[in-house]
Amino acid sequence: MTYKMLTFFLLIFAFSNSAYAEGDAYLTVHVTNREMAKKPLLLFTVQDHIDFKIGAVEQRASADVNGDFKFHILGISKYRTLIMEVGEYLFLSNYIEEGDDIHIVFSGDGSSFPKPDEFIFSGQGSGKLIARTKIMAGEVRTYRNISAHRKYDKLILDSLVSAANTAWQADLELLKPFKKEISALMYQQLQADIYARAAAFSLGYISGQRKQYTTAENLDYLYAKLDQGKPKILAAVQSQSAEYMSYLLFRALEMVALKNVSKQDRPLAICKELILQNKGLVLEKTLMRYLCRYPTVTNSRNPEEVYSLALEYIRSPANRKYLIALSESRKAGAMAYNFSLPDTSGHIFRLSDFKNKVVVIDCWFTGCSSCSGMAKRVEKEVLPSFIHNPDVVFVSVCADKDRSMWLKSVKGGFYTNPGSINLFTEGMGTSHPFLKKYNLQGFPRFILVGRDGRMFASEMPRGMKDMIEMISQALNVND
Repeated sequence: MTYKMLTFFLLIFAFSNSAYAEGDAYLTVHVTNREMAKKPLLLFTVQDHIDFKIGAVEQRASADVNGDFKFHILGISKYRTLIMEVGEYLFLSNYIEEGDDIHIVFSGDGSSFPKPDEFIFSGQGSGKLIARTKIMAGEVRTYRNISAHRKYDKLILDSLVSAANTAWQADLELLKPFKKEISALMYQQLQADIYARAAAFSLGYISGQRKQYTTAENLDYLYAKLDQGKPKILAAVQSQSAEYMSYLLFRALEMVALKNVSKQDRPLAICKELILQNKGLVLEKTLMRYLCRYPTVTNSRNPEEVYSLALEYIRSPANRKYLIALSESRKAGAMAYNFSLPDTSGHIFRLSDFKNKVVVIDCWFTGCSSCSGMAKRVEKEVLPSFIHNPDVVFVSVCADKDRSMWLKSVKGGFYTNPGSINLFTEGMGTSHPFLKKYNLQGFPRFILVGRDGRMFASEMPRGMKDMIEMISQALNVND
């Protein structure tokens, strides 16, 4: 479960009408809920949809007396992403371009996923936001259309393709009335988004029955048919669509899952599949997206070989630099981040306090059902094997921004267990240096540190037996 899905963040994609021009844009967000308006609004300018931490520039604003958060966005250039956060539970995906002066009014209270009618968009450039909101609301229809087809022979594969084409054409009809208000590049961007979502839904239904029905032949057939209906969109635009990149990565993951590939060899096989399916900028973005968001690469047979292969196809200096640094931070044997975090009583714990001990770090946040489920499994199946071993320490690190919420969750015992030391990231959430160090994109995340304070695994396996085995291996290193 992704932490970002439970925060209010406005995901905005910035385009320029010229590949070389730079300009400014203005954004005003009005929050009608008084409690929400008391919280600062955080704006990140990010380079790509690869990783929220690549090239991020942070701005922070507080509401004025009218409840308005105002931003002057300097030097927007082609293909920039902005992420906005305020409160805990809102999520909206949309776009902005050079020269825009957009006003957004949000009337929700932030207690649930926002409804389209809780937003009002106006001002220069707002047409694309209105169109995008209508399209996103159409996902329910897309889901229902495709869910009607649940058998998986070639005939039904054709019907899945037909359903996907029908769904994306329906969303395209929602987009057409705004064509004159939207730049040509933005129009293609929205086309790429809606096509990818419909195609991913089709693939999702067949992959859900992988053990019973899916074969490599069926996947090849489905991919070929879906590609026939793909709109003609510039590769540079495709590579900037988060939905399109996710769809291409989904394709590679599914194809490799059908092959008899061990877990240790899977990361290399996925990279090779991406290289086989894609090229140029699209290939670079899909490789970066996979390697940045799937830390299990470090558990492969030869992580260096995986990163080395990917770097052969990554041309951007910024991406190369980031990936090299990321691989170093994840590498087994690298010095672990020496965090300094408070527990429930305010006492500060540092990683260095646990010298000569194996440290199991569980990262979670309130509202993450997967976090709660894993915590209970660890308590029941893993903790008994080590609870009486003084050389093993279990540490629980929470990414909540609200301390009272964290304390309530710890007291309730849903996300942690009696054998853990409970620590708080002091309201910084995923912006805390400790969580940024390990590129946490999703939760829960279990990190294992050896007796020597070095990384043993930047992401532990989810299987309880595998987790016990890895902890035992770490214990035996210096025995």
